[in-house]
Amino acid sequence: MKDAEKIRQILMQSRVRSREQIDSLYASEEISFEELNERITAFILAKFMLDRDECTGTDFQKLSELSLSKTMNISPELVKEFDTARSCAGATSAIAKKTLLYLAIQKALGIELAAEKTPKVHTFEEFTELVWDGMKESDLWRPKLKE
Repeated sequence: MKDAEKIRQILMQSRVRSREQIDSLYASEEISFEELNERITAFILAKFMLDRDECTGTDFQKLSELSLSKTMNISPELVKEFDTARSCAGATSAIAKKTLLYLAIQKALGIELAAEKTPKVHTFEEFTELVWDGMKESDLWRPKLKE
């Protein structure tokens, strides 16, 4: 039971940390691209249950694998080896994690991300650009964006 409680605590902390980033954006009167990038990065790390000191970059694939490695308590090399797409859909766990992140940010901010651009996103900054563009299309967010 201790393991189940520990997992529950980790999930709750992840939810709280990611929500704090979204709440901060809603509370902001003006949002620069740099601030958005900082908040989106913190949101992603919270959702991936990672801390900044665990990350050496902002590549989605590598950080998805690191997150899976951490949550499954196995090495990143094993994640790469065993998480190859074998279904006809061709979706790995890392791709599924990225897709769920896209859905979470759309829901949290009430925006739409350009579907045709999402496959081209490989880094957090590219993701922030996608979110920024989605926010520019929103009546709620557009007035807050500081170009």
